[in-house]
Amino acid sequence: MDKDIVGFDLARDITSKLDVFIQVLSNTWKGFDASQPDKNFSWVGGFIGVDYIHSQEWAFSFLQNYADNGDFSDSDSIFRGIEINTTTLSASYYLARNAKLLFEVNIDWLDIDRDTLDRTYGHQVKENTLVFGVDAAF
Repeated sequence: MDKDIVGFDLARDITSKLDVFIQVLSNTWKGFDASQPDKNFSWVGGFIGVDYIHSQEWAFSFLQNYADNGDFSDSDSIFRGIEINTTTLSASYYLARNAKLLFEVNIDWLDIDRDTLDRTYGHQVKENTLVFGVDAAF
């Protein structure tokens, strides 16, 4: 199977406290389905994010993830699950350089994939999350 991936990646400091990052990928898979060797399967995805560093202790982030499963939308394969549309907002309080408290909200904007409810692929459930945690790296 051949895979062609074309992308765009940009990360910029807007100010000393504000960073923006964007990535977009376009994918084409050739020879993916042995029963349809001449059919190409294409899909696109990407994200945009913003980090705001308020102070040495506080950081805030926004992240929007999006992928359209394209030619996999009607396939009976796990690749139907490529589709995503989520927004994540987070606040971090740094206790030290290597330890922080984290508050994060993730909103899943996709509808449940009613065509795949009895299978192990597709968008089976809403994946909204609320996280309170401690992150430490040593």
